[in-house]
Amino acid sequence: MYKVLIVDDEPSIRQGLRTLIDWSRFGFEVCGEAANGKEGLLQYAEYHPDLMLVDIRMPGMDGLDMIEEARKMGLPCRFMVLTGYSEFQYAKRALHQGVECYLLKPIDAAELELQAGRVQRELASDRMMREQATEGVVRRTERLLQTLLTGSGAEEGVSAYRELAVKFGFPWKSYRVLLVEIEPKPESAAVIREGKEFIRSELELRGLGYVCEMNEYAAVLLNDMFIGSVKTVMETICKQFMIRWEHRILVYTGRAVIDGSKIGLSYDSAQGQARSKFLLHTETGLWLGHSGNRAEAADGADLRIIDSEKMTERLAMAVDSGHADVLRKTGEEAIHLIVRESSLEPSIKMRTAMLYLSVIHRLHSVIGGMDRMTEFRKVPSEWNECRSLEGLRQAFLGRLYKLSATLNQDRPGAALYRMIDFIRRYSDKDLKLETLAEMYHYNSGYLGKMFRQQTGQYFNTYLDRIRIENAKELLKQGLKVHQVAVKVGYANVDYFHGKFKKYVGMPPSVFRENNR
Repeated sequence: MYKVLIVDDEPSIRQGLRTLIDWSRFGFEVCGEAANGKEGLLQYAEYHPDLMLVDIRMPGMDGLDMIEEARKMGLPCRFMVLTGYSEFQYAKRALHQGVECYLLKPIDAAELELQAGRVQRELASDRMMREQATEGVVRRTERLLQTLLTGSGAEEGVSAYRELAVKFGFPWKSYRVLLVEIEPKPESAAVIREGKEFIRSELELRGLGYVCEMNEYAAVLLNDMFIGSVKTVMETICKQFMIRWEHRILVYTGRAVIDGSKIGLSYDSAQGQARSKFLLHTETGLWLGHSGNRAEAADGADLRIIDSEKMTERLAMAVDSGHADVLRKTGEEAIHLIVRESSLEPSIKMRTAMLYLSVIHRLHSVIGGMDRMTEFRKVPSEWNECRSLEGLRQAFLGRLYKLSATLNQDRPGAALYRMIDFIRRYSDKDLKLETLAEMYHYNSGYLGKMFRQQTGQYFNTYLDRIRIENAKELLKQGLKVHQVAVKVGYANVDYFHGKFKKYVGMPPSVFRENNR
């Protein structure tokens, strides 16, 4: 709707002009009234009308003086002059000021409708031309921004920077690129378009950045000194997105760059953040900052390949121990190593699922009867729905905590008996008193003393006896001595040979021959 302001010193005439015609038919609404020229200018400052109906004869400042002043001020408004006087000099002066028409009182409704319709058409035509001109500038600016972001260091990028320098006031002290993503991606293209325009208007109107469309993202070029303000505005935009469209936004921040012609490098690093969003953001996060984070760590020199079998054993032991702290530490280390193998979301989820199933299989082989573990034999389907590494980690650890509690609920409560049971299960592993002390929250010296009091043996002696008993059973089955040594937990076959002879009284090879 266009706005019309009525300026006349007679209240009855002002009221009559409000109702003489149906202004809305012509796309107008009466926004206000004024009793003289000075009031008319003040009302313009408040309402910014598109059309003013102005009487000539008024006290203080008359209508023609007001129009002359408005022209000097450059106010973009159209005027219709209304008067009860038909003297030529008034008409001549009014026409000199470029008024739309000169209407004599009493105003004829049909004539006013005719003139209102004509002015409305001209206003609409002017608006369309302005919008087309503005749209052309916006499109040109957006194309230049896109070239600047993607043409870092190239001739096109440098040329785009030079053209934008005049418009944006370059050079800045430093530059930064943000990529804004709507999540989850809306099914409607209209929502994406409206959302990006909303982001553009919120940032550009505040003078905080310049926005262009880059595929599925809205790219924001900003003066890095405004980064704090932009973050605050983005948090507000995120809340409005949830209310208006029921979508959230994620903001990926590129590196700050000093050379404006190299802004594309900031864009590239923001793209890297976007590709690694599964690693970076939390289930509720918004701002994914660039700070040498986990996404980059996967490409570092500290890359280690996970030993799946060893990690399976450690996790199985941690679950079986019943100690949450040990389980958490071991589980988080496992996820950390998986991420170092691959930063891709599908691969991380697949490897986590495979590790979990391997732990279940290992526990089944160690413990035997696993009726209580039926519900744990499948990977939870909700793991695939996790949107972030943090969410997957919590789901993985939560599953292991629950499994551990199920396995340990019927075991004796006394820590020492649970420890002895644990030693029997994992005697073939690299068990040390210090490791058990950490798992069961004891001082190693105190634990060794308590162990000897309860069993009558030192820890190492107790472990050796269990291993030798297991070795005797394997030798009876005909396994070779070096095979048996490894299976019961001795990496050095000569060391095993000495231990076996000490406890059994004969070499392992002789024992095997005597028990065939």
